Amino acid sequence: MDADIIDVLGQDSYLKDPPMTEDLSQLVAPTISDASVKLQGFASRDDAYLRSVFLDLMLMEKKCRLAFDGESGAKICTFVLQVLYDNKDYDNVNYYLLTLNKKRGQLKKSIMAMVDLAKGWIPQITDMDRKLQLIESLNQITTGKMFLESQRAEIMFGLAKLKEEAGDIPAAAKIIQNVEVETFGSLGKREKAEYILDQMRIQLLDCDYIRFYMTSKKINEKLLECDDFAPIKLRFLEYMVKYYLYEEKYLEIAKACYQRTLTFLRLQDDSWLQELECCILFALIAPTTKECNEFLIQLKESQARQIKHMELLGPFFEEFLLDNLLPWPLEPRLAECISSHLVFQDTPLPGGQARLETLRNRIVQHNIKVMSKFYTKISLERLAELANATIDMVESEISNMVNINAVQAKIDRVAGVVQFGQKKDPETILNEWSKSITGLISIVDQTSRLVQKEKMIHEARAKQLELDAYMSK
Repeated sequence: MDADIIDVLGQDSYLKDPPMTEDLSQLVAPTISDASVKLQGFASRDDAYLRSVFLDLMLMEKKCRLAFDGESGAKICTFVLQVLYDNKDYDNVNYYLLTLNKKRGQLKKSIMAMVDLAKGWIPQITDMDRKLQLIESLNQITTGKMFLESQRAEIMFGLAKLKEEAGDIPAAAKIIQNVEVETFGSLGKREKAEYILDQMRIQLLDCDYIRFYMTSKKINEKLLECDDFAPIKLRFLEYMVKYYLYEEKYLEIAKACYQRTLTFLRLQDDSWLQELECCILFALIAPTTKECNEFLIQLKESQARQIKHMELLGPFFEEFLLDNLLPWPLEPRLAECISSHLVFQDTPLPGGQARLETLRNRIVQHNIKVMSKFYTKISLERLAELANATIDMVESEISNMVNINAVQAKIDRVAGVVQFGQKKDPETILNEWSKSITGLISIVDQTSRLVQKEKMIHEARAKQLELDAYMSK
């Protein structure tokens, strides 16, 4: 129904007042001036005198409202509120703020002026109870009004900030997550993105990862590719790294770090080197799936020049892409470099020691995968020796790799033997043999035709030579 109304009346009917029928500015100015004189030395406790002075102002405000003179009406409304605020009469500030906004047919310009004035007082009020009362009044006024979307977003963010500073993170998250800023047409794309990022930040503090993920989908990642959105993109990816860290999705973290690396390179920021190191290390501790292997290869090809700047991590990364066994413990300098890297520290990313142990497991898995290419059957003892691990660890890692289809293997614990490769049934073997024979026959047939062709060419050349010799006689 709202869409039909907009089609008939236009978008401005929701955001602007009707055309002014009479300009009352000449009457409003002396009315406000007279009220200012009467209110000199006014004591906030004298409510009866206050109402008597405001009576003329209210009558003039009604005339402005009926004449659709929003500018003049806004002057009267803001004057009333400013007088009350200057005298620290906060109870009447809230009363008149709500009363004036609830007037029948109140003009949008007047409402916007009052809200803009009142929200500017929030940082100035030191009493927390008074501040919260004012915010609640503004909340009631701005709810459901399209022309106050930006003001409402700012007010709710300020309230959430107060709760956050007071240590009440759940309350802050509840307040800010109810602001559907992505639907606000009066806000620009950048303002929306920054607001959503603040929603994500507070939800991370609240450890509400489900809502965090839903909120993250409100940001259009194509928009983040614009050059002027680079700082927003970096913040977005930083928050996503923290989320993926909670989910232990190391490959997704590596992809996010890769995007941050490209952004830093585009901005010519020296932070790209550290981000690329994080990208590599998180990719190495990710499960050894086909997707992970493809990402590692892509990373090596696209960042070959940048990887050369890594004296220790660069060669270590490239070793993972070769069919070479990796030693453990690592070479002392490399071990020190890795253990001291922020990826394997508990700050700023918790769980660093667990990730270091995961790297140890990935090295064992790499060695097992290498040996699966050269062995069809090997004893567990020999396999553990080559993988630089214990027999129990080798058994555990083989099981994990089989579960994710990283390798085909079967362990005979009684015999202490590991058999690599999938056992083929007779029908499969026969089909492969038949296919191979067909291929062989095709090659032989093609070779035979080529031989016949060369033979015919040779015979034709010999006859041509004989003919030339005969003609020359």
